[in-house]
Amino acid sequence: MRGKGPVAIGCAVYLGIAAIFAALKLSAATADPLLSLASVFGFPVAIAADPTDLIALAVLPPSFAAWSACRRRQPPRTRALPPALALAVAALSIVATSGPPQPSVSTIAIDGSGDVYATVESSASGDGVYIADLDAGSWHRLTTAPGRLVADPARRGMLYLVGSQSVPTVHRLTAEGVAPIGPPDPGNRAPAPYGPVVLVVAPWAAGTLLLARNGDVLMSSDDGASWSDLRPPAEVRGLAVSSERGVIYVATTSSLGDGVGWLYRSRDAGVHWTFMETFDIGTFENAMVAVHPDDGRLVFLGTATALRRSTDAGVSFTTVISPREGTNWSWRLRFDPSDPDHFFLVQGFGCCPLLESRDRGLTWSDAGIDATEVAIDPRGNVYVVSGGRDKVLRRVGTEWVDVTYSLPVQRSR
Repeated sequence: MRGKGPVAIGCAVYLGIAAIFAALKLSAATADPLLSLASVFGFPVAIAADPTDLIALAVLPPSFAAWSACRRRQPPRTRALPPALALAVAALSIVATSGPPQPSVSTIAIDGSGDVYATVESSASGDGVYIADLDAGSWHRLTTAPGRLVADPARRGMLYLVGSQSVPTVHRLTAEGVAPIGPPDPGNRAPAPYGPVVLVVAPWAAGTLLLARNGDVLMSSDDGASWSDLRPPAEVRGLAVSSERGVIYVATTSSLGDGVGWLYRSRDAGVHWTFMETFDIGTFENAMVAVHPDDGRLVFLGTATALRRSTDAGVSFTTVISPREGTNWSWRLRFDPSDPDHFFLVQGFGCCPLLESRDRGLTWSDAGIDATEVAIDPRGNVYVVSGGRDKVLRRVGTEWVDVTYSLPVQRSR
């Protein structure tokens, strides 16, 4: 193995590493095809373009020299690096970071009247919740409070901000301002590992809320004035409600961390639970449950490896999307209020095309944009947050029009 062949292969490998890293960091245009390729092999990721990260390539020449010396089984001509210098070289290899968090749009939401809201984070003095004035081409900040937006589709100007701290909180956002609505502190109960925080507005009566936090599910029937523990059968990873009064679905996982998930349904607002389905929940324990807002029999289950569909309220499921290898997929499904057959699906973490279905989720097509969030107003207008989380766009015909306007998230690529 001392011929020219191994040297040529080694050079090709090192040059390939440098080329791929440079493509990822120089611009979004060169990074997007590589990120899409990575998602094919089960690595849905989002990477910020940052040319200053190219400094990390400085470690490749000494690495190649060391490899060549080992291949020849001869000691390098220079003396071994002193420990302090070796540590400095190793430290250089991790200099390539994304730096401080970049300004981003974390969520968008649309209330019952069609007003569009967005949450901005990591923008220094610009963090908070904004409302769009699309006619004027601007956004106006409503509050500096952070959190994930959840809109009440039945009430104009009624939104909730959900915090993701170790003890998650919920705030109600109205024209009068922001007010905390609990829920109570869980006390000494240890939080579930990777436990998501999910707030759902139930359609059964105004002010009915369900909150998944720390593996539990809490419910309020008085818009957060009081909360009760529904005591689900296992640690919760996904939560949804049906239009049928009292029907709740939870996707749960074993505390053993074995990647097995279970779907349960309650028909009496959490008093009793019925086992429905087993599924693969994956390494990061992601799971999504979604129920059609008008047809309670149409249920979707997003697992680590597939999107599954049920037309009998969760009794049986068929797989409608099993797109790629890997076991860490994330899904967010949104229904068009103006068309009961029209759905949108966000897959992955900004890596992948927004999917669209016009036949109640049987088949899906590429909507022509990568997105991390999607929201649809009562008239069917579609808004997305871009894959880089630095733009809000609205679909006009077949085009996606930038409506980021004055949101403090613009940054160079």
